[in-house]
Amino acid sequence: IVVLDVNDNAPVFTQELYIGQILENAPEGSVFLSVVATDQDAGPNGDISYQLSQVVDQSHSAFAIDPVSGEIKLTKPLDFEAAENSPIPENSLPGTVVALFTVRDRDAGANGKISCALEDQLSFSLRPAYKNYYELVTVSTLDREEMARYILTVTAADAGSPPLTTTQTFTVDISDVNDNAPVFNQTSYTMYVHENNVPSVLVGAVNASDADVGSN
Repeated sequence: IVVLDVNDNAPVFTQELYIGQILENAPEGSVFLSVVATDQDAGPNGDISYQLSQVVDQSHSAFAIDPVSGEIKLTKPLDFEAAENSPIPENSLPGTVVALFTVRDRDAGANGKISCALEDQLSFSLRPAYKNYYELVTVSTLDREEMARYILTVTAADAGSPPLTTTQTFTVDISDVNDNAPVFNQTSYTMYVHENNVPSVLVGAVNASDADVGSN
């Protein structure tokens, strides 16, 4: 009897959390982190490929991962001073990771066990990432023309009795994409002009507006 393999095992990373550091003046192509996963299946069922998922905007991402080796490298120059408040494109898909943060409590036992909650918010949510790390993610489509900035409040509470809490606000700016066509302020225009006018005489004017900003 020959037992054949079926694809019944998901890949498993060798670590629950990977943390990398890179200097802002590192050259493009610098490898600063490697991830490793294994799969107990055999043959093609055990082959692993890596990709970065839920990046805010792949076309503007400063990082890329080698699908075979799992090496994460720099694809464009970094700017530490500019990276703090990078806006989120309004066409980001639900599930896009906006921020990763950690919370610490110096107490021990239940007094140091932390839970975080996001104030009622329809466009974002919190999900645990690893131990006291949390991800702030989008849960719905965004529209900069309706809301260009979100002020989010996260409350952290320990499990002590009585519990102690603290709050932290996050400012999320939404960047514009060219998702609105120009619109004329009238559905039709009627203009009158005398015959025998000289060329280039002003006949009238039309007006259109666009809800996007900047060059869009």
